[in-house]
Amino acid sequence: MKHRLAITLTLLAILCISSRRHEGLAAAAHHISGLLQTGDIKLLLGSPQVVSTYQERQNFGFQFGYTDGVMGSVADESNYLYFGSAKSATEHCNAQADSPQTQGVYRLTPEAVNPLRIAKARCRALLRPSGTHPGVHPQGIMGPFDRDYLGGGPVMRISDGKRSGILITYHAEFQYGQPRKDKANLFFGTLGMAVSTDNGKTFQKLGQIIQPHPSRPQWIKESPETALSVGDGPFILGDENAHPLDPLNPLDSQNPDPESTYIYVFYIDYQAEEEHDTQCSRHQCLAVARAKLSDVLKVAFRHGSAANLFKKYHKGEFKEPAATIDPNNFRRSGAYSPVLSQNFSPSIIYDPVTRQAILATQAGPDGIEIRASNTLTQWPATPVYTLNESPENFAVRYPSLIRTTGKEGQPQLWLFYSHAPLEQQSWAQTTFMVRPLTTATPVAGGEASR
Repeated sequence: MKHRLAITLTLLAILCISSRRHEGLAAAAHHISGLLQTGDIKLLLGSPQVVSTYQERQNFGFQFGYTDGVMGSVADESNYLYFGSAKSATEHCNAQADSPQTQGVYRLTPEAVNPLRIAKARCRALLRPSGTHPGVHPQGIMGPFDRDYLGGGPVMRISDGKRSGILITYHAEFQYGQPRKDKANLFFGTLGMAVSTDNGKTFQKLGQIIQPHPSRPQWIKESPETALSVGDGPFILGDENAHPLDPLNPLDSQNPDPESTYIYVFYIDYQAEEEHDTQCSRHQCLAVARAKLSDVLKVAFRHGSAANLFKKYHKGEFKEPAATIDPNNFRRSGAYSPVLSQNFSPSIIYDPVTRQAILATQAGPDGIEIRASNTLTQWPATPVYTLNESPENFAVRYPSLIRTTGKEGQPQLWLFYSHAPLEQQSWAQTTFMVRPLTTATPVAGGEASR
């Protein structure tokens, strides 16, 4: 009861902070285009707005990103803090304590009057790879899981009643093979977790939390020309039965209790054997792992290791180990059961309107698919909405679902994404965009209830 009261008070404070928002959000949400329906939810995706151009990102000191993956957000007094993956440059990145020429996680600050525009972003990496010269000369099969690349963004405010912090998951790479001209290095991807106890100014790593099923030596031997992707590890709170919970509404009867609440992390896995269908046999598919929230809080505030916390979903249960304690990933992690096939770069968020989880994924090279479910281990094959701009010769990538709160306290969901010409998908041609996302639950007569 003490723990439940503590997190209730903390979430209430976050809710009050979130309610003091700006007219810019409401104005943007009025421009709605398109309506698609599936099952028991309606979803409307609004008109696009520019968040940052390449020139603006350059002026902040970045050579690529943000965001190279999934962006996360937490409320911060009368504004928000965004966290995303990028690589800094040398130009515009030479102030004291800056980290030029560094791939990592960076904090982005939106405009006070419009959280949909980035106002500043200091090029000082909050998290970075552990290697001395990451990605320059990848070699061997031994070394830390985050030796050559680190990028993240999914975040959530946490508290154990005495201490508070920001939890983040990050994509890590051990790269191998010879550098490839005009191509990214081959890599063995895994997920890590870190925590900040100073409101996002610094982060401390908690270690690896999820490894795809193959061991590192096995993957490099059997797939010498293919990278093993894993995604960025977006997460959401859910109960023991995998029903999503709202982290920002302490007045809801489903208010998360850390002793009976789990953190569900979505990622990409691979398995060549077992009973997988033809779509996932020897192909990467969407998977989920979970850990009890109370266990994560203990590790986070004691700066311990999170290696043994998460269990993979497999054959209807969460029992398979999501990671091992092997520092070189020489051992295989647990088996998994796919929850969705042929979908990558996931982002997930709780929708307080429909009380469902909203999942956005990269589906193919050019489009983003959006789904909804009230069970985190079951997702419909047909998306509720597909954003595909290839007929206009544009590609959309790296979806990030963000939730804000309007001036009157109403929730608003947003889809952030990268937008580039179909034939020139370089960072120099990429614009960071956002669209408002509105949901409703259909009622009798075809109308929508909000």
